[in-house]
Amino acid sequence: MNFIQDILQHWKNDFINNKSLFWIEVVGTFCAMISSIILCIFSNHTNIIMVFLFYMVANICFGISAYRRKISWFIVLNIFYFLTNVIGLVLYFK
Repeated sequence: MNFIQDILQHWKNDFINNKSLFWIEVVGTFCAMISSIILCIFSNHTNIIMVFLFYMVANICFGISAYRRKISWFIVLNIFYFLTNVIGLVLYFK
């Protein structure tokens, strides 16, 4: 139970100290979760554009967050994911 309390306390502190970054990370997290749910539940009939777009919004949010928090490897990872989404969209519309 201490683990959950620690997470909640971290979120409270993060919200108090940097509201904009907190909300950017919330939006990014929910966009990534929505995209995963679309893939999971509707995998046979997925509108792949929606998956790309939700993941792209998540990557932009996480990229901004990682840059502002100065987490270099997370920045690299999100640039990679963003570029793979761009390539996926280009190939889809080709």
